[in-house]
Amino acid sequence: MIVGFIIFCCWVVSFFFNGIESGLLSIDPVRLRQNVKSGVPAARRLNRLLKRPERLLATVLLFTNAADILGLLLLTNQLVRWYGHAGYLFALAIALPVYLFLLLVLPKSLFRRFPFRALARLAGALEFAVMLFSPLLELGARLGKLVLPARAAKHARLFAAREELKQITTESEREGTLTPIERAMIH
Repeated sequence: MIVGFIIFCCWVVSFFFNGIESGLLSIDPVRLRQNVKSGVPAARRLNRLLKRPERLLATVLLFTNAADILGLLLLTNQLVRWYGHAGYLFALAIALPVYLFLLLVLPKSLFRRFPFRALARLAGALEFAVMLFSPLLELGARLGKLVLPARAAKHARLFAAREELKQITTESEREGTLTPIERAMIH
């Protein structure tokens, strides 16, 4: 019974953090800035978190993967205890649709559709997760600086800025503030 509850909790965490990952990549920076200027507390919190997107995304991926692995291990272990070696097949039969559809496709499509609303509601939990993993992320960042040259990190940030600009111009074209020709000139 306790194991089942832990598996369920892992799946809930996985659902939300898979959605958060998609929401972070889909959030409209213009809308976020407008909400920050309007004084929306959740927007301020999100904006503060998005100042270091690499840490935020690393935290989300760590939480997601930890929940996925723990949930799958516990599910498989429990089913093998109950059914012997056939438990592996049962675990596969249960986990494949649950992880593929319920924990990957569904949250990503929901959060991609309503990124600001979903992330605004979960901003507090996200901030707590970043705080919780900050020592591990700091260690990883320091190791990364030792391994990767500074030039590679600078190139990665330039690439991210280009992608963000493309996203903003595409969104502006959809909203009608840019013409297709203006968007093409910017790209």
